[in-house]
Amino acid sequence: MAPGQGFFIKTGTGVTELVFKESLRSVERTGGVFNRGVFGEESSIKLLVSSKGVQVSTTIAYRSNASLGLDPGYDLGNFEGADLDVYTHLVKEGKGKDFTYQSLPKEMKKNQTIPVGVKID
Repeated sequence: MAPGQGFFIKTGTGVTELVFKESLRSVERTGGVFNRGVFGEESSIKLLVSSKGVQVSTTIAYRSNASLGLDPGYDLGNFEGADLDVYTHLVKEGKGKDFTYQSLPKEMKKNQTIPVGVKID
């Protein structure tokens, strides 16, 4: 990870510690560019849901390098912990996994069914 980057780890119930073995770490020098342009690139659709003053969203972005399946670094999974949520499922092989941000091929802007879900307590 370049300076300024972070990440989330979704764990099972009761997990209180994570260990990153030193033998699995590596250092690679980069040109200082750490944003792969996940957000704000190409055209997108943003779906919003609000209830009792809380608003949540999910985004579908259309990119030249995306697929109908999982695109690591471009599709962002959902933590599924909120009482109010809106999400999509991947078009290909995405049943059962909720996504907050999904990238799709630019040519799929028309005539593509995208599974969308809403959770409200």
